[in-house]
Amino acid sequence: MASTITLDETSPATDDVVEPFIPGNREILGLEMQVETPENVVLSYQLAGPSQRYVAYLIDFLIRTMMLVAIFMFFIAP
Repeated sequence: MASTITLDETSPATDDVVEPFIPGNREILGLEMQVETPENVVLSYQLAGPSQRYVAYLIDFLIRTMMLVAIFMFFIAP
């Protein structure tokens, strides 16, 4: 006979326990992102920092500006 363990709604599973907030206890924010897939595979990768995001925004802004200038030149030119 096999025994089974069941959890009722009042008893949390061990993975669901959240550590309490302790004032003054700070974690360092990093640029490392980890995602666990349903197959229990952990994927980790580096997130872009503020300087990389700023450069990407400037490049996007330059491309959008050039496209707007080209559109205006097409409609305004005789």
